[in-house]
Amino acid sequence: MSNSFWDNTLDLNWDMDTQASGQTIEKAEAAFHKHFADIERLEYDEPKRRAYSCYKVDDIRARRPFNVPLPVHFEVDVDGNVDFEFDAALELLPESLRSQIRVLTADRIGSLKVRSIYLRMFVEHYQDDLLSRFLMASQIDDKPTVINVAGRLTIKKDPVIDFRRYVREVHGSANGEVYDNGQSQALLGGLYMPKPQERVLNGLNHALSRNKKAKERTDLVSPPVVFWVIPDSDLWGRTALVRETLDNLRVVLKEGLGKLPDIVCVAPCTQDEHRDHLAKRARLLLAGGFSKVVFATYRTSQESFETLLVPGVYGAAMYHWTVPTADRYNVPLGFCSSSTIKLQKMAVFVRQVLTSALYSVGRSSGETMQDRWFKDASVTDYIFLDAYTKA
Repeated sequence: MSNSFWDNTLDLNWDMDTQASGQTIEKAEAAFHKHFADIERLEYDEPKRRAYSCYKVDDIRARRPFNVPLPVHFEVDVDGNVDFEFDAALELLPESLRSQIRVLTADRIGSLKVRSIYLRMFVEHYQDDLLSRFLMASQIDDKPTVINVAGRLTIKKDPVIDFRRYVREVHGSANGEVYDNGQSQALLGGLYMPKPQERVLNGLNHALSRNKKAKERTDLVSPPVVFWVIPDSDLWGRTALVRETLDNLRVVLKEGLGKLPDIVCVAPCTQDEHRDHLAKRARLLLAGGFSKVVFATYRTSQESFETLLVPGVYGAAMYHWTVPTADRYNVPLGFCSSSTIKLQKMAVFVRQVLTSALYSVGRSSGETMQDRWFKDASVTDYIFLDAYTKA
């Protein structure tokens, strides 16, 4: 399985000599003979130049690995129970292949990294009054509870937040509660998902309108760069909605600022990660619509944080909360805001991450994806963020 933006291919190792592999060559031959007249006519439109001969398909050989996009949909209920299902296209495949894909997907999910929960730190950093209402008392002194997750025993994590009540009150009855005197709105789900994307873009549009009027009366300067700090998650962004979000973001920025600032993706990496692997990851992120990619080493407490920031204007901050009953799944929850305090806190977070930046990757021109540069990151490139961290 794969898509345009991430290297998430599952190698099936399917034995092509077995009958279960299908009858690709036979079907190709039959289709070729059935439509031969149309195929030949496409080559020669002039009747005198057309020559009917005996053609057949002798062999079919793969020139390169073939990827079939097969979406997997994840669902989390208000109790934190997780389930996933495949796209309807899976039913078109032979049963032997369907069963392998189910097993491989479950194994892939089981291999995801288990993370500690730093939601309390997230709430404290942003001084978020809404999320703090739903924080639960720490269970450090309680006796650990052992639960069975996907056939293995594990210790049940401290949920930190009353997720059921949070979803019911904030995103059910309130439909994305607005708070901070109308400057902030709660978000649930990935920033590129339809509803959070719509709320972020609408909020940004209003903030840019206010900013434009303020610039006419003051010496405010438009932000030179937009930052999107993505979490350290293998499941983040595996959808074409990332490009859609970036395209829509550029439309709003162009209308509100009169120009298009670069949209920089800040992505996690390790100190010893091979440059070839980083270059491949960068290529996929650039293909997803980012102007430039900066790789940085994250602290453990930063791995589940996500921030989309238009400095001094608007931003969104999310925490990828680990589901206690299935510790390899994360649910993004957070807010979008034009609050001065929250924007300063976002700038502080982005600045902290960029202090450990290792590499920068971008396109030399906008023509081709092959024309890229890869260099050591310079922390001084983003020193201008300091101005947005202060009142």
